[in-house]
Amino acid sequence: GLIYYSISRERLKSDLKLQRLEAEKMHEIDLMKSRFFANISHEFRTPLTLILGPLDRFLSRTPEENEDRSVYQMMQRNAQRLLHLINQLLDLSKLEADSMRLETKPAAIVPFLRSVALSFTSLAERRQIQYHFQHPTGNPVVYFDADKLEKIMVNLLSNAFKFTPEGGQITVKARFDTAQALSAPESIRKNKQASQANVLELMVQDSGVGLTDEQLARVFDRFYQADSSQTRAQEGSGIGLSLVRELVELHGGEVSVQSHPHKGSCFTVRLPLLMADLEETVMVGPALENGRQSMISFEDTSDEMDKSAASVAEETDKPLVLIVEDNADIRKFVHESLKDVYQVIEAADGLAGYNLARETIPDLILSDVMMPAMDGVELCSKLKTDEKTAHVPVILLTAKASGGDKIAGLETGADDYMTKPFEAAELRVRIKNLIASRKKLREHFSREITLQPRSITITSVDEQFLQRVMQIMEAHMADTGFGVEALGLEVGMSRMQLFRKLKALTNHAPGDFIRLMRLKRAAELLAHGAGNIAEVAFQIGFQDPSYFTKCFQKQFGQTPSEYMTSTLS
Repeated sequence: GLIYYSISRERLKSDLKLQRLEAEKMHEIDLMKSRFFANISHEFRTPLTLILGPLDRFLSRTPEENEDRSVYQMMQRNAQRLLHLINQLLDLSKLEADSMRLETKPAAIVPFLRSVALSFTSLAERRQIQYHFQHPTGNPVVYFDADKLEKIMVNLLSNAFKFTPEGGQITVKARFDTAQALSAPESIRKNKQASQANVLELMVQDSGVGLTDEQLARVFDRFYQADSSQTRAQEGSGIGLSLVRELVELHGGEVSVQSHPHKGSCFTVRLPLLMADLEETVMVGPALENGRQSMISFEDTSDEMDKSAASVAEETDKPLVLIVEDNADIRKFVHESLKDVYQVIEAADGLAGYNLARETIPDLILSDVMMPAMDGVELCSKLKTDEKTAHVPVILLTAKASGGDKIAGLETGADDYMTKPFEAAELRVRIKNLIASRKKLREHFSREITLQPRSITITSVDEQFLQRVMQIMEAHMADTGFGVEALGLEVGMSRMQLFRKLKALTNHAPGDFIRLMRLKRAAELLAHGAGNIAEVAFQIGFQDPSYFTKCFQKQFGQTPSEYMTSTLS
């Protein structure tokens, strides 16, 4: 028994030692990861600073009317966004390494909160969101860290604006009182330092999409995104709310959330903050109200869509390209890259893109994969199975470079795939090649057009469409009044849709196509001796035999009588 006890004891000691060594090793790896994270983030900041510096100089020298100014502004806005993201990553690594400290100074809290809240006003106006800020009546002067409090507010407000649709409502309520008066959580009231402080309570309430119970449980987790689907309406990294929680905990405070799906969310932050004494209050004065440095431009870049997109002229020689992309800056970049060679129309999400594609029948569609309302893969699948748009080449754009994503896109019928970031020159070459390959298909069809379109090697949906057009033509061959309008009604397309569809497939406008079908049938009837020239003309819908002779000669290089002689002899 004694021997067994000794062995067990030694084994336990050995296990504990092993566990301690493993814990130390894991801690060391965590520290290494944190250091690497911090170092790489710092490395990103240097080239970004070198991009932003010259851009600021360009912008200060570029007059308002210069067309390049908007491009510089777009570059500046996105470089600032990247810098903001990197700064957040750095903040997280500092918090993880326990090296971030509160740097509090006495200042009037209400003007500061108001200035942060008001920086979102123009965004609210553009999005037609009812935006309210309620603040305490007095003007208390308290010790707070302006940089960290701004980050807390900005991330909560950015989150609210991201998930609140147009016409929604966002309310910010700020209260400052004793912990007892605000019914602050036990953790704040028991905290020795906090017990001497008053509590700032910030509530950000929105009428947005809301969260499920599962999402609520994870909403503050680092890199967690409530919506990670292909159709998510907002870009994001899953850092903002995680940073909010860690910064609030650094203050010894608490953050909580209440939410219901489709009804909205309410985030509540409570921070214990020390009041400044009378002497410090006099010294502070109106400081900090105007000294706040905004971390990021809250410019809403959703440009007005071209309202005349549907009225694309039939006569223009420039091919029509539809861009379907929810990021306004990328839409603008692609538009600028293509506008010299192509007509360009735009849609901001998959559903709008699908409707616009069916309405205008473009020559090529360029679509992002991750978009609101309908993702790019579903959009491509619907376009390729829709009679109106099955022939239109589709290029999918994606930020994911994995082979699996590419295969998923190509399986839905996508004609090409490009990974972001992409070069404008490469995009232009890909578009040019796809449109050129479709042109060869049209020329082949135009040469080989027969009354049996099954011989044409085009997509099955297009083949079915052409068969249907042929059958309709067969049924109305002798009807002299059967023209473009009537054919459009039969196939369920507008005049413009029919024009673009037939032109894309056959290189013939609808009027020319109808005439060609009639003349092909006339040639067949004449070759089989099915009647004299006047009778054949009447059978295919020509009332005037002389006009029929003129059209026939133009098409086949022979008069109907010469054609009859050569085929019947």
